[in-house]
Amino acid sequence: MYETLLFLHVLSAFVLVAAIGLCWAIYVGGGSLVRLGAVVFPVWGAASIAVLVFGVWLAFDVSGYELWDGWILAALALWAVSGAFGSQLSQGYKKMTEGMTERPALSAHVVATAAVLLLLIDMVWKPGA
Repeated sequence: MYETLLFLHVLSAFVLVAAIGLCWAIYVGGGSLVRLGAVVFPVWGAASIAVLVFGVWLAFDVSGYELWDGWILAALALWAVSGAFGSQLSQGYKKMTEGMTERPALSAHVVATAAVLLLLIDMVWKPGA
C-alpha cells in the first residue's frame, strides 16, 4: 500500500507543479492565454487536494511518521498558503476572462510558487524526521 500511496502523492505533486508552471505561462502571455485558466485552476485545486489526501494517508500509513511531526505541520501550513494564493490567482484570472484587463498581482504568483517550492523541499529532505 505504501508504494501506491507514495506514487499517487508524488504524481499529484507533479501535476500541481505543472499547473503552477501553466499559471506562470498565463501571466507572461497575458490576455492571449487567459482562457487556459479554465483548465489550470481546477487542475491546481484537484492536485492540491490529492497531495493533501495522499500525504495525510501516508502519514497514517507509515509507522515512523505522525501527523504532528514538525516537517508534516510545516507542509500543511505551506499547503494552506499555496491554496490561499492559488485561489486569489484563480479569482483574478476569472475577472480577466470577464473583461477586466488588469492581471493578478505578481506577488501572488511568487508567494504561491515559493510555497510549493518550499513544500517540495520539505517533502524531499523531511527536516527533523
